[in-house]
Amino acid sequence: PKGKKWAVSVGMVVATYLIVVPISNLVILSLMESNSDLDSDYETVICGDRKTIIYGDDPIWDLPDTQAALEICDRAYGRS
Repeated sequence: PKGKKWAVSVGMVVATYLIVVPISNLVILSLMESNSDLDSDYETVICGDRKTIIYGDDPIWDLPDTQAALEICDRAYGRS
């Protein structure tokens, strides 16, 4: 019986390692990619009916007010 328990516990450790290590590598890689996206996509300005200014992938604010949004878009593009 002792040999079986030992084999099961070793098997569990190996199985856990084979599951945890690839997942942690994927998480680390995805975090590194998302950080590099922020550098390249620092600010995106969309001027349409609903104005959104985006930092990375997160909207900082939404402006249904067209005039205020156009002023912000102009400032962002240096047109003011």
